[in-house]
Amino acid sequence: MLNLETVPVANATKRGDGVKAPTNGTLLGLFADALKKQGAKKVTPAEARAFVSSVGRPEGAYSQLLAYAVETGLLKKKGIGRNTYYEVTRNALHLKAIAANKQSRA
Repeated sequence: MLNLETVPVANATKRGDGVKAPTNGTLLGLFADALKKQGAKKVTPAEARAFVSSVGRPEGAYSQLLAYAVETGLLKKKGIGRNTYYEVTRNALHLKAIAANKQSRA
């Protein structure tokens, strides 16, 4: 029988007497949290690809993640072709609230 109390959580941290997930677990929420922790001002597609892979998602999910981050206002696309990068435009805490209220497509 599966003991659900011992199932690992990817983004869990110990808080007080228990364990709490600092994000809602969506890919966008995890991404916003990572951007905040790193103090990122810009992100390249290669960095987004590495991020999605690091959280156990297929590398191809990075384009959907970037598109949704642009749609929600977290990122603003800059440049063309190989010179494309994304500027962080909003506070990650604000994005967490958006991500919690919307169902993530990424």
